[in-house]
Amino acid sequence: MHPATKLATQQYGVISREQALALGLNVHAIRWLRDSKEWLDVHSGVYRVATIPQTWNQRAIAALLLAGESAALSYASAAHAHALEGFAAPPRLIEITVPRSRRVRVDGIRAHHVNVPIQSFITRQLRTATLAQTFVDLAETLDEERLEFALDSAQRKHPALLRWFGDLIPTLDVRGYPQVVKLRQLLAMRRGQRTDSLFELRIWRALRRSGIKPPRLQYEEHGVMRIDFAWPLEKVVLHADSVSWHAQQQRLTRDAMQRAELTRRGWESTVVTWPMLNDDAWLQRLRSQLQRRSPQSELSF
Repeated sequence: MHPATKLATQQYGVISREQALALGLNVHAIRWLRDSKEWLDVHSGVYRVATIPQTWNQRAIAALLLAGESAALSYASAAHAHALEGFAAPPRLIEITVPRSRRVRVDGIRAHHVNVPIQSFITRQLRTATLAQTFVDLAETLDEERLEFALDSAQRKHPALLRWFGDLIPTLDVRGYPQVVKLRQLLAMRRGQRTDSLFELRIWRALRRSGIKPPRLQYEEHGVMRIDFAWPLEKVVLHADSVSWHAQQQRLTRDAMQRAELTRRGWESTVVTWPMLNDDAWLQRLRSQLQRRSPQSELSF
C-alpha cells in the first residue's frame, strides 16, 4: 500500500494535495487518480478515496484539511467530537475555528475567525478545540438548560474540567468573548456541583428559580445511599424518581429500604416525579418542610 493511500485510510478516506505530494506522489499521479475516479474531489486540493464510504468524520477531516493546520473543529462539531450529552447526532454543518487571515467559504462548512492561537488537540484523528474552549463557544449559541446539560455530562467524564476552565477563562478577552460572562455566572451558580440526568437538572433549575435554599447534590449519607438533593442542616432530602430508573421491582425494593433507614436516622423525605414538574405544588411543600425543620425556627426571643 502506497504511503498516501495508507494516510488517506487513517484519515477516514481523505487526503490533501500537499500531503500526497509530501508522501511521494507527483502531480501526474494525482491527476491520474482523479481522472480514473479512484480519488474524488471533495474540496479544492482535498480528495476522497472512492471506495471508502462517506461519514461525518470524513467530512470533518476534509474541512480541516481545506482550512489548514491551524484550524480546529469548534462549537457543535467539537461538542459532537467530544461526545457531549445532547450532541449525539452529527451536526449538519461542519463548524471550524480558523485564524482571522484564513478565508474558508464552502457550502456545508461554517468558519469562525479568531485573532488568538487556537487551543486544540487530536481526538480520533480530528483536530478539535479543547473541552473548555468548546464550552466557551457553546455558551454563545446554546440556551442555559442545554449548556448545563452538556456541562453535567462533561464533568462526569472529565473531573478536571473546572480546573481547565480556571486556566482558560482568565486568558480570554471579554470583548472578543462576551459569552464568557454568561459562562462565569453559570459556573458560580452551580458551585462545582452537577446532576446525573436531564430530569435532575430540571429539578435543580426549578429549585434555583424558586429561591429555595441551595441543596447539596449527590450527597452521601454514610452507609445508606447517595441522595439526589439534600439539606443536611434541616435533614431534608428530595428524591428524583424518574420512570426509567425506578421502574424495576428490585430497585423499588432497594429504594424503599434505603429511605426507611433515612427516616430512622431522622431525615424527612419528599419525592418529585416528571409530571410534578408541571406545577409548583412540590416546591411549596418543600419550602414549608425546610422552614418547619430549620434550626432557626426553634429559636425563641
